Amino acid sequence: MSFDFETVEALTANTDTLDSQLSRPAPPPLRIHHFFLCGIVTAIYLSWWRQVVPPSAVEQLPVWAIGFTAILNALQAIAFTLAALSLYWRFKGYAGLEQPGVWLLLSWLVVIIPTVINMLVMRFSWFDWWGGRSGIYGRVYWVLAYAPSLVLFTFIPLAFYAYSAWAIADTRAWRWVFVVIAIISVLPIVAWGSQILYSNFNVPTQTAVAVPSFVSAVAILATEIWALVTDIKQQRKRQRYWPHWVGLGLVITQQSLLTFGALIALLGG
Repeated sequence: MSFDFETVEALTANTDTLDSQLSRPAPPPLRIHHFFLCGIVTAIYLSWWRQVVPPSAVEQLPVWAIGFTAILNALQAIAFTLAALSLYWRFKGYAGLEQPGVWLLLSWLVVIIPTVINMLVMRFSWFDWWGGRSGIYGRVYWVLAYAPSLVLFTFIPLAFYAYSAWAIADTRAWRWVFVVIAIISVLPIVAWGSQILYSNFNVPTQTAVAVPSFVSAVAILATEIWALVTDIKQQRKRQRYWPHWVGLGLVITQQSLLTFGALIALLGG
């Protein structure tokens, strides 16, 4: 007699999650004003991005890279909007925040909020961040200069994904999604791989960056597709709300774009 791991996992899913979903009503249905809100936030975010990024830096990018970047920024703005709505609905007593796809939406906040905080701190504080990081003021200032970035961009994201894998993921596929994203996105895997290829194998710079980027994007995309297939197979056993599906769809689209972008760069596009 054989055991289906996914079936057993579905039957023994987190009791707190099930109780929460049973005691809370479903999130409001997707309506036209949600699309309008996402459109407004996207327009503001793209305008802000145009102001922050120097035109000279944009002009150096290939045409396809500019298009990909604009689409990725739009996806980020949509995810940010829906993540904020999910938190608001949770505050209003709706269910859904326990589902892993919604935590993929929240993961965009883990990227955006630390970035904004870091920019504000570096701009309005008295500390010479660039000088401190260059080491000209000594080791103590070097540690102080890097400490906020280490907390914002490493410790907090790792804690977020560790909690997601432990408490939110309700299938083996979803646990792997959060673990793989944590390893590849938070830790500098791409930078390490590029350095190894460039230093030890004399690989051209563009190829040295493109190869680990392509492998990383494919690895994340594979786990997300695995989670999608698992959810579709188990949709009768485990209810999923529309924010969950949107969150999963957004990250699959993101990783697909990153995969194609890395492939184009790898082929010398």
